Amino acid sequence: MPRTPTLTTSKARMLGRGATRRCAALRHRAPVPPYFTMVDDCPGCGLHFEREHGYWAGALAINIGAASAVFIVTFGVALVLTAPDIPVGPLLAILIR
Repeated sequence: MPRTPTLTTSKARMLGRGATRRCAALRHRAPVPPYFTMVDDCPGCGLHFEREHGYWAGALAINIGAASAVFIVTFGVALVLTAPDIPVGPLLAILIR
């Protein structure tokens, strides 16, 4: 019978266990799927895994920030390259598309 998992360890330790593909609760190495694939329950101890509420909010914020940075840098370089006669309308049309 599997041992009841207890999560009294720190988040850093659990992250380390996840990076080495060990169970976050019991530290055993169980047969798990590849990285970036989530299972419903730990095959060794039965610990149930769920994504946190608002899981996609962080990914969305990072994506918006990266896209904005690429847009700003590209627009700035295009402005410098077309310095005396800046075609702002066509530049924006190309970059927004």
